[in-house]
Amino acid sequence: MKFTRKQVKDSLFSKKIAIIGFGLEGRSSYKFIRSIDKKNIISIYDNADIDESIFCKDKQVNLFAKSKLKKVDFESYDLLLKSPGVPFSKIKKKYHNKIEGQASLFLKWFGDQTIGITGTKGKSTCSSLCYHLLKEGGINVLLGGNIGVPLFDLIPKVKKDTWVVAELSCHQLFNIDQSPHIAVLLNLFEEHLDYYKSVDQYFRSKVNIFKHQKEEDVLIYNFDDTEIKKYIKEVGHAKLTSYSLRNKKADLSIVKDKLSSKLFRGKDKAIESKLIGKINYYNIMPAIAVANEAGLSKTKIFDGLKTFKPLPHRLEYLGKVEGVSFVNDSISTIPQSSIAAVKAVGKVGALILGGQDRGIDYDPLIQFLLKKKINNLVFFDRSGLRMYELLMAAEPQLETTRNVFVTDEFRKVVKFCLFHTKSGQVCLLSPASPSFGKFKNFIDRGNKFKSLILEISQAENFDP
Repeated sequence: MKFTRKQVKDSLFSKKIAIIGFGLEGRSSYKFIRSIDKKNIISIYDNADIDESIFCKDKQVNLFAKSKLKKVDFESYDLLLKSPGVPFSKIKKKYHNKIEGQASLFLKWFGDQTIGITGTKGKSTCSSLCYHLLKEGGINVLLGGNIGVPLFDLIPKVKKDTWVVAELSCHQLFNIDQSPHIAVLLNLFEEHLDYYKSVDQYFRSKVNIFKHQKEEDVLIYNFDDTEIKKYIKEVGHAKLTSYSLRNKKADLSIVKDKLSSKLFRGKDKAIESKLIGKINYYNIMPAIAVANEAGLSKTKIFDGLKTFKPLPHRLEYLGKVEGVSFVNDSISTIPQSSIAAVKAVGKVGALILGGQDRGIDYDPLIQFLLKKKINNLVFFDRSGLRMYELLMAAEPQLETTRNVFVTDEFRKVVKFCLFHTKSGQVCLLSPASPSFGKFKNFIDRGNKFKSLILEISQAENFDP
């Protein structure tokens, strides 16, 4: 069922609504609700201060800054519009049936024309690539969701022939009861254990992307991911499209660096792309499948792949300084992504690890580092210290064979790498940890990495 704009407005009009969390999505929700209902009172709750100047002309707003949500009585509200970053556990369980998010409502209204993309890693690259392919192919398409454009901001632009590419986080998917028409599940790795009670609960929030699909819907999934296979049996009657780097039986696979696919006629075709490393085939193959489902020809799809520019902070090649290549993979927050980054880049002379410690299992990375002879290993901040201690426990003689540096100052990290990485090698920032604590976010961390390299080396810019 496709909702009309009138039906969307009617579903919110005259309801008593509380917006919980007033960050980017909360402000978007306020703006959208106010655009369709000028008079209804809106209550806004946040655990921080709220900028009252935003509401200088709006007398129909109740502000509750620095709220302790667990103590709030939400009984009189018809709808609790919660931002993704606010855990359900912060709100009394008896009110959970009133909670919606932008993603859950958007999928109820426009799920039939939504391409939803999730996974622990790769969401933004795959979503951006899907959007690029469709747009370059002449399709009316919008991009939003967890990638930084709230879904409600897209609603005025959605037409009957519009496809919406929605990057969806685990938090956005946690309570949905409608899945997108085309769902993409990239991978499942241990993450966000500061938010979820267990790994299974986290995985199940991701699995919601296909759990409510119907017979006419499509699930595109990573055939190589063992965790996904555990949940794939929960798929209903949706059409399945698989992709793999290791198994030729998948609907899309890579054979001798060429795409082999049951979706297209003709011979296997080499993929031309600016994305670094074989690991990015895991973003390219599902994007190809999405574009095919949207009706694009093989020629248009492969032409679009050639012109896609990689996103910043995701295996981003910065350039060279004094013969050393620098790669910014600040988006890396789990061990598996750092392992993949090292494999993708090759000739890594210095590897920078560490950041906020969320208590995840670093053993896969430690075992990888023991086998991979990287000359310079830098461990930064709290998780870096834990990685260092785990590595030294596994190999006490390590510091006699390699340069190992431990610090909580990021400037010293960059200075060490500039001094010790040899010309012709790569210095890779791939922290396997979140950025919070020392930085605002992974973007801030990546930008500091770039600026410090130039500042300390006194180079005017990076060489090509």
